[in-house]
Amino acid sequence: MIIYYLLSCLLVLGSYLQAENKDILLVYDKEVYVSSDEPDQNVYCYQKDSSCKVDVFLEAKAGYFIPTANQFRKAFSGAGIYELELTVRFPERLCFFVGADYYREKNPTKGNPAYSCSIEMVQLFAGLKYITSTWHSLQAYVGTGIQEAYVKNKNSAPALINEQHHWRPGALLETGILYVKTPLVLDVFLNYSWLIVPMNGSATKPVFVRHQNISGLSVGGGIGYNF
Repeated sequence: MIIYYLLSCLLVLGSYLQAENKDILLVYDKEVYVSSDEPDQNVYCYQKDSSCKVDVFLEAKAGYFIPTANQFRKAFSGAGIYELELTVRFPERLCFFVGADYYREKNPTKGNPAYSCSIEMVQLFAGLKYITSTWHSLQAYVGTGIQEAYVKNKNSAPALINEQHHWRPGALLETGILYVKTPLVLDVFLNYSWLIVPMNGSATKPVFVRHQNISGLSVGGGIGYNF
């Protein structure tokens, strides 16, 4: 599913780049504005030469993951999340991104603090972003994509299954503000991850699979390099 989505994105981007470009380039001190016939559709490109180029950002991010589903939030209150993301920005604000993040949290079992439960999650994701507005070196963006997540849940209580792990698809939304001053990239972000996984709640009763919503918000910042 992810491979199909990536191929579709690449085909869209290829068609986009092959389209005829009738914009006018206006050069101001090593920075280029692409001006279309309508003045309110100006696009800002960061570069060192006199023609718009493809920008590549590699970012390391850190933030705090906040569970949004009620049942998930009862067991886990939130913890740090760490992310590595590669963004390819094409002229006229369109971006393709791919990356991975990691989240782990461990808490005492509700109702029996003598035991503990933990969750570990690795998410692989890809999608498209759009630069909605620019102001000097600041760029606001929104994006959406799909993800494939590995989730491992552990419980030490004897009445519960000790360990469960699954690969499951999901979706994500990204929004934030970039500060780009080549080669430095700073990022402040707010992301939402939607993910539902099957979980069996009892080790002694007949198998009964529940689908648990482990969606959540991530808020934080990042630093990166603009190639």
